[in-house]
Amino acid sequence: MNLVILCEGFTEKKILKEFLRPYCPSFEHIEIVMPSGVGGAARLKQEFKELAETALETDTEAIVFCLIDLLQAPFSFPKHIEDDVDPYQARYVYIQHYMQAQIKETLRQRFHAFPVFMELETWLLADVQALNHFFRTNSLTSWSSPENVLRPADELKTLMRRHGKGEYEKVLHGAQLFKLTNAKSVYDDNCPHFVELINNLLEVQGLPVEKTTPLFQIPNQELYEQFASLERQLDAFWENRTDLTDSDIQAHDKIEAEIDVINRQITDFYKS
Repeated sequence: MNLVILCEGFTEKKILKEFLRPYCPSFEHIEIVMPSGVGGAARLKQEFKELAETALETDTEAIVFCLIDLLQAPFSFPKHIEDDVDPYQARYVYIQHYMQAQIKETLRQRFHAFPVFMELETWLLADVQALNHFFRTNSLTSWSSPENVLRPADELKTLMRRHGKGEYEKVLHGAQLFKLTNAKSVYDDNCPHFVELINNLLEVQGLPVEKTTPLFQIPNQELYEQFASLERQLDAFWENRTDLTDSDIQAHDKIEAEIDVINRQITDFYKS
């Protein structure tokens, strides 16, 4: 069984394999894949479907995980997501459903989307021992909830200046810090979305988990699942179609009308 991890850019490609290796003992091979050229998260959003499906079709035993930073994720979120009492959690759920729905149904069971809450540097904040070692101090104390730090990279920029290390550079200093950071320390800290990621990694290998998987409140999950199902029907409708008959057009219009109904129900749900 092989693992393919889709990621945004060079830092992730450089560090993810070794960082996550302690939780990947049953994978014979781990491959980190980033999108072509530059563009980071935006490019990953454009290419993840093709990259994932190619990997899954090429290797029938492959598992694909797609990691994308939640902060500044390049999605046009519906208004009800932005107005949610916990908009970042709502975005997290939306991105997972969006990405999952794009993958062919026959391959979807082997594809797992995990927005990184909030960005890669969140995991660095969760290992304060590694930070103290890097900055050669014992003065840093743990963040009570690293995933609630809105801009973790900015926290590291502040620490870099405070300790005379210059400006934080993601590719350079991020890689240096991840060499010191232990994934188990992050797992043991208060990072519930990281726990969900790691537990999922363990479960696909048939391995026991050390901590209970957090039960995140998914806003009206049934409606989201209906919405994803209709999106899949619409995608399937256009596959291998050239000339449309009147009945084809009616079937298409019916699916779109059902999508509009679900959209209104989701909007009404958030208003209530």
